[in-house]
Amino acid sequence: MAVSRMTLADQYSGKDIRLQTGKEYGYALKLANATIRDTAASIQDETVVAVWLLGLYEMISVVLTHGRTAEGSLTEEEEWQSHISHVKGAMNLLRLRGLVQFTHPRSEKIFRVFKAAIQMRLFILNSVTSKDFDDLEIDVYNEEQEFVPSKTANKATSYFHRVARLLEKIKQFLIRSAKKPELVDGIKADGNTLLQFGEALDASMEGWSKDEPGWDIMPIRAEKAGSMWALYPSHAVYYFYSFWIYLYWLRFLSARVKLYEALIELRKSISSEAAPGGDQRRTSSTQNLHLSKYRTIIQMTAAELIGLTAYALGDVTPTGAFNSSASGRSPNGGFQEINVVATMQLVIPLKLLQRSSYPTATQKGAIDLAITHIGDGFRRQPLYLA
Repeated sequence: MAVSRMTLADQYSGKDIRLQTGKEYGYALKLANATIRDTAASIQDETVVAVWLLGLYEMISVVLTHGRTAEGSLTEEEEWQSHISHVKGAMNLLRLRGLVQFTHPRSEKIFRVFKAAIQMRLFILNSVTSKDFDDLEIDVYNEEQEFVPSKTANKATSYFHRVARLLEKIKQFLIRSAKKPELVDGIKADGNTLLQFGEALDASMEGWSKDEPGWDIMPIRAEKAGSMWALYPSHAVYYFYSFWIYLYWLRFLSARVKLYEALIELRKSISSEAAPGGDQRRTSSTQNLHLSKYRTIIQMTAAELIGLTAYALGDVTPTGAFNSSASGRSPNGGFQEINVVATMQLVIPLKLLQRSSYPTATQKGAIDLAITHIGDGFRRQPLYLA
C-alpha cells in the first residue's frame, strides 16, 4: 500500500498522503523487522516478498526525489548506505531460508526473482576498494540455477558471473598488496595475471549477441524530430526486439563498466612502484595509454546505457519507432504508460555511473537527466500494486 500511495502523493503533492505513506512504510518496516526475528516466520514466502517491496519503496522514493532537496531527505551517500543495508539484510534472509526455498514451485520462483534482484544490486554496490561486503556468508553468483535454453543468454550470464568473481579476486589482491609491499615482484606477477584475464574475458564477448537472431542492441530507426526526444537525443539511441534481451544487455553493460573500473584500480596498484632507470618514462607512457583505453571503454558503455532511457520508459516500439508526440503524449491523447520494471532496472546501472569517476561531464549531466525522466514518468503514472 505504501509503495502505491507514494507515487500518488508525489503526483498530487498531497502532504496528507505523504504523511500517511510514511506511517504505512514505518509500520510495514516495524512488522518486517519483528517477523525476521521470528525464526519460523522469517523463512516464509510472504516475508521475502515484504522485504522486496520495502526495498522497492526506497528505490522509487529515491527516483521520485532525485534532484529535489527537502527536509529529512537523504544525501547521496546516506542513500547509498541504505541500499547496502538492504542488500545485506536480503542476503541474510536467503541464507536463513536455505533449502526451504526449493520445496515448493512458488518458493523457488520467489527465490529466483529475489536472487536476481540481489545479484544486480550487490554487483553495483560492491567495489574492489570497499569493505562493505567483506563478511559475506552466501555466494549469489552461482550459475547453476540460471542457465536457460539460449546460448546467447547463457554467455551473458556467464560473463556477468565471471566478472563478479574476478572483481572479488582483484579486491583480495589489492588488500594483499597493501599489507605486504615488500613482496613487490610476486605481487606484480599476480596482478598482471589478473589484468590479462580481465582483458581476455572482455575480448571473449566480442560479437556475443550475433549467435542468435534478435539479440543485437539496435539503433532507433525513427527520426527524433516531432517526438519529445528531439530535445534529448542522447537518451533515445537504442532499442531491442525483446524486453528479456534488454535485461541481459543491462547485466552485460553493467558488468563491463565494473570490470574496467576494477582494471583501472588494478593497473594503478601494479604501477605504483616506479620502474628503475631509463624505463620509467616508457612505463609511465604505457600506463597512461592503458588507462586512457579503459576510460574510453567505460564512456562508450555509459553512452549505451544512457541511450536506453527512451526504450526503458516504454516510448520505443519493437520496430524502433516512437510512441510519443512532440508534446510527450501518445496519439490516443493520454500519456504513454511507462515500463515500470524496465525503468527500475535501468536506474541501478545509472546510479553506478552517477558515482563513477570516469563518465565525461556531459555524460554525468545526461545520467542525471535520465533519472529525472524516469521520476517524471512515475509522477504522471502512479504505481498500483495488487
